[in-house]
Amino acid sequence: MPYMIPEILKPWVAKDPNQRTHVSTPCFIDPDAIEDLAFYHPGFAGSLEQAMAHVADEDANGVFARFGTLSENWHEKFVAVAMKLKLRPAVSNGRAILIDTAIAKVNTPDMHGWKVIEWKVVKGYNENLDRVHQDFILWTKDGVDRPVLSMFSWLPYEDLEQPADLAAPAGLQVRRGTPALRRAIASARSLNVQVAF
Repeated sequence: MPYMIPEILKPWVAKDPNQRTHVSTPCFIDPDAIEDLAFYHPGFAGSLEQAMAHVADEDANGVFARFGTLSENWHEKFVAVAMKLKLRPAVSNGRAILIDTAIAKVNTPDMHGWKVIEWKVVKGYNENLDRVHQDFILWTKDGVDRPVLSMFSWLPYEDLEQPADLAAPAGLQVRRGTPALRRAIASARSLNVQVAF
């Protein structure tokens, strides 16, 4: 049976099940969790490239994207969580995203006590304003009074050389050193996140 991709998932998944992308920059982990999570988390593996493939799937609740494969240098506990994800298409503040809020109820391993309770994928930009996709992961741990956020980026499967992919979205006038970019950086810092470029 041929590999069919629903139109709504085409920006998010491999064009065929054998296509791969890899973790890119930026990546970060909230400082309250970095000592516990850096060992497990994508983007903190030094010079080792972490490859992956997302594929389209469907169940009684509709279509979703999921991890099809991950290279062998991903931590097995992180893989166990990632492989249970059902990243469903949604819209947040007018932007297309993928999200799994049901992962909190799925039996997955903890990582130094931290459990994944939400996973969201968005379109963003790296430090060079190149297009990337970014996975934002929300974690909780008993005894910690607030959830923490981590993030890793990866290269989109689509061709980045196409002008439409490189152009900033309508209304986005962010360039290096502009007040808008400085406000965005200040906003990120206000979240107390540790950023790795």
